[in-house]
Amino acid sequence: MQGNSKMHHHHHHHHHNHPAQRGPTTTTTTATTTTTKPDIQGGSVCGWVYGSLVFVVALAVYWNALSCSFVFDDISAIKENRDLRPHTPVTNLFLHDFWGTPMQKEQSHKSYRPLCVLTFRLNYLLHGLEPLGYHLVNMLLHGVVCILYYR
Repeated sequence: MQGNSKMHHHHHHHHHNHPAQRGPTTTTTTATTTTTKPDIQGGSVCGWVYGSLVFVVALAVYWNALSCSFVFDDISAIKENRDLRPHTPVTNLFLHDFWGTPMQKEQSHKSYRPLCVLTFRLNYLLHGLEPLGYHLVNMLLHGVVCILYYR
């Protein structure tokens, strides 16, 4: 590099003075380590195949759940939670806990998950109280998260 001295800012710098060069020139070399992962976003065939495989396996693991009914806390969180119903203001999702109890009440579990309850509300609008819709949406979300983690 002649003329202007340029320095690249990276995590590791190794400065070397070269007497054969004219002027106060500093050369910076950088040790870099690259890890190659299949590129899903870039569109490589291998990346799409691996991403699809991850998605299919994520769905296959929970496939049996599609035929199941609501269990355990699904009763309280979905069937009995009035915040899922269309007549309830959407703002309640941000003022109530996961179970539909106002956060300021002493009875509240203080479990604040408005985005989760919003997905339940959207499920309710689409499928009512049919468990298949809730299980399917959860499986698809699980598959998407697995792909994002894989990337």
